Amino acid sequence: MAFSDPHSCLKSQKLYIQSAYEIADPVKLKQETESLMRTGDFFRKIVIVGDSQSPRLDENGMLHVGVIPFLVDRSIVDSIM
Repeated sequence: MAFSDPHSCLKSQKLYIQSAYEIADPVKLKQETESLMRTGDFFRKIVIVGDSQSPRLDENGMLHVGVIPFLVDRSIVDSIM
C-alpha cells in the first residue's frame, strides 16, 4: 500500500506525562495525579518518578514508572499505546 504522505499511516500517540522527584505518601500521589484525572479524555497517562521503579498500572489505568526504566526501555511506552 502506498501513501502520498509517509506519515499518514501513523496512529495518533498523544499521551500525558507527569513527573515527580518522589511520591512518598497518598497526599503527594493525589497531588501528582489529580490534574491527569481531570483531563476528561482517554489518552494514556504516565507518572514518572525519580528512581528505578518498575512499571505498574494503577486502578485508573495510569502507568507509574521510574525515570531510569522510562528512558532505557522504549517498550514501556509502546506497551500502553
